[in-house]
Amino acid sequence: MTDGNEALADQTFSFLKQALSQDEAGFRSLRGPHSFTQGEWNYTYMQEGDIDNFSGYEEIRFQDRVAFFHRAIGGTVTS
Repeated sequence: MTDGNEALADQTFSFLKQALSQDEAGFRSLRGPHSFTQGEWNYTYMQEGDIDNFSGYEEIRFQDRVAFFHRAIGGTVTS
């Protein structure tokens, strides 16, 4: 959560669950769709790479202000 938006945490994560349940045709996402909007809430996700080595950035805006963001990295682990 971004500073000053802590009171929106429950609503934000409820919206995040909805966004992550969306399926975007042709986008091999490792997190969520490129974008999803519902009312005053907007989710965006950008990703580079594939399952072997990727990075991503997601952002949730409420009333056009960033309420939450997350940076992700991942890849294949071998032993």
